[in-house]
Amino acid sequence: MSTAQSFYLSDLQIATTATLGTLSGAASTSFTGDATAELDVSASVLQTLFQFHSDAIDVDNVVADDLTYKVVYASSSYPLSADFLANTEVTTNMINSNAATNTVPYDYVRYLAECLFNTYLGADLFANEAELRTDLDTTARAALNTKLLEFVDLGTQDASASINPCKVILDQIIINQPTRLSELHLSSGSAGTADGAAVFNYVPILEGDSLYFKLVVSAATGQAAVVDVSTVTTLDRTYLIKINAVGANAWA
Repeated sequence: MSTAQSFYLSDLQIATTATLGTLSGAASTSFTGDATAELDVSASVLQTLFQFHSDAIDVDNVVADDLTYKVVYASSSYPLSADFLANTEVTTNMINSNAATNTVPYDYVRYLAECLFNTYLGADLFANEAELRTDLDTTARAALNTKLLEFVDLGTQDASASINPCKVILDQIIINQPTRLSELHLSSGSAGTADGAAVFNYVPILEGDSLYFKLVVSAATGQAAVVDVSTVTTLDRTYLIKINAVGANAWA
């Protein structure tokens, strides 16, 4: 029986800059972040997203030149970023643990207020508080979408690829839990998509697994100037995004 595994995807790190917060009248193998935010994504979606192909039986050979990888993603369907960031709940080091809503957009605006006003309650002083949250959600989703499409544009890559999340995940499975590959039934049930004569298989991400990447949020240029201070705590905040694989396998 397979056990749950965590996969760290440094290649998926994205960054975005928050909208300038204005006042009425005058003028974020393992890694960590300032805070952790979690998002549940169907295991079947993740399996479909990350795929690989092998034309031999030595699938557990990480340097094999008969292993190829590809990211299967269409921006129109937004399979991974559909709920990002609106439903990405901050679970550790949140600015206000008692808040009714602790998604990343809310948390970052509170963090910004705490840096500028020494209290997260200062978020209400931003004349465009709602716009700050909405813009962060929109730009971060777009950044993730762009990053995934970059991998799609790379097409099918072989084992020599230096940047490919499919390879990163499969390498970690081979090192930590190679028995998952023997459970795949590569010739049948786990088949992914056809690419010419090759049939790609879903990378065996299972329910209970976790995938991590970073979201680095930077404040808008000149943000500190709205409170007329010469020195202010860094306004950047790095979120460790933890994607929880939930639900049934794609090949179930």
